[in-house]
Amino acid sequence: MRKFVYIVIVILTLPLVSHGQEGDVTNEIKPFYSVYLNKKINYRWSVDLYSLAAMKSMSHDFWLAQFNLGAKYRINRFYTFGFGYGISLYKYSIWWDSHYPQKPNFLNTVTFHTISAEIRRNDNLGRSLRLSNRLIVQQYIPRFEKYQTRIQYNVKLSYRRGNLPIALKPFVQGALYFYLNGEPISYYDDNFNLVEVAPPNGFHRYRVRFGTSFRPVPKYKKLSIVLYFALNREFNFSWLGKDINVPNPPQNGVIYTSYQFNNYNILGAQVNYFF
Repeated sequence: MRKFVYIVIVILTLPLVSHGQEGDVTNEIKPFYSVYLNKKINYRWSVDLYSLAAMKSMSHDFWLAQFNLGAKYRINRFYTFGFGYGISLYKYSIWWDSHYPQKPNFLNTVTFHTISAEIRRNDNLGRSLRLSNRLIVQQYIPRFEKYQTRIQYNVKLSYRRGNLPIALKPFVQGALYFYLNGEPISYYDDNFNLVEVAPPNGFHRYRVRFGTSFRPVPKYKKLSIVLYFALNREFNFSWLGKDINVPNPPQNGVIYTSYQFNNYNILGAQVNYFF
């Protein structure tokens, strides 16, 4: 099991290594509120529904809503395969007119659809800890500027026993994202001579989450609540791909940046219910 512990250490220290490449970080806190429902059909199969309401800031101005419906198949005691469909609704503003062709719907939101697949492995580390590794592939329709396909590697180390007060189960989680098939971007040299036009494929995001789950009714195992804090950062790793946050030639003395880093913090609360 030691190799799994080493994997956790490497993944969770990646954010510290790449922190210097972030550019300007606003550290703005976005409240996330979510609900996760899971229905077990039999030993192998289960279905789930995840919904999220995300706010732009602590003033609770609406940012986006997500709804994901999925199914999971337990291959054996280690591996689980999952797939699903999701829809994301982003609050419309005039910014969208110059970046995306679609128009707002009757809810005044811009819609994106997602098809996803994942493979997960769970390992118990002794009596108290659990290590979960997930590889997730997501396809977005239509595509975002930075990507259409997003590949995520996610690792989570959590306390798995229920012997703490109100069944507290602290965890730390790290995720690394690879962007693929985004809208092509113009790349320039130091003198702003055009070098090439290409999609910004590469490793461009990490997210680190610290939190705990607990049972508001300790003896009622079906219901739990998760509270967490997360750091979401984008970066460039030029050795294995193309950059985002790319400066363009000056216009009227102003240098504009294509595909700026989207950096923020999350303060989240989630309700889980297992039928």
